[in-house]
Amino acid sequence: MWPTPITVWEEKGIPWLTRRVAAILLLGVTLIVGILAIFGFSRMNAPESNGLSKTVTASIQAWTDLHFSINPADSFWMQDLNNIVRKMGHVCEYALLGFIACSFLNVLLRNNYVAMVVSPVFCFGVACVDEYLQQFADGRGPMWRDVRLDTLSAFCGIVTSGIVFAVLWRMLYLKREALRWKTETLQWKAETLRWKTAYEDKVPDEQ
Repeated sequence: MWPTPITVWEEKGIPWLTRRVAAILLLGVTLIVGILAIFGFSRMNAPESNGLSKTVTASIQAWTDLHFSINPADSFWMQDLNNIVRKMGHVCEYALLGFIACSFLNVLLRNNYVAMVVSPVFCFGVACVDEYLQQFADGRGPMWRDVRLDTLSAFCGIVTSGIVFAVLWRMLYLKREALRWKTETLQWKAETLRWKTAYEDKVPDEQ
């Protein structure tokens, strides 16, 4: 098996660059980039934002029209689908944000409960700032319902991350317990062997 970069760094004796530190750095950078991307979408003016969602809508419509018989003049294809795409954009980006935020705090703090409590507050704050920034974009404005949708979406990602890390921490705990039991067993066997050897050495001397 080829060694990973982290394994090489560990073998070279760099104490601070462990797998956990690497995970913290990776998740932290990903979290910052994700937040900046969300804020970047918020700074887009109305024509740019609507044009982006309509591009996605047109791709969906083209694929559907290729495989099914549809009426492009229907109100669903003309307007409703674009609205759905815009809201699904909120759902996807904040669900991913919640998952990454909770994962980052889990690795950083090694406490799933604290991570699941702090992450919703953090994501709610990001959603509020996100909507606040939209008032500076031409043709757009902040909406409280979008803050609620973003927070709920983030919570779904947080719950998913919480479940993943609950299982992960449990597996690591069981692994540590098995290792501790194995170590104690080996120590007990070594101690028993030592006493047995000492007794056998003592018995001939007494005879």
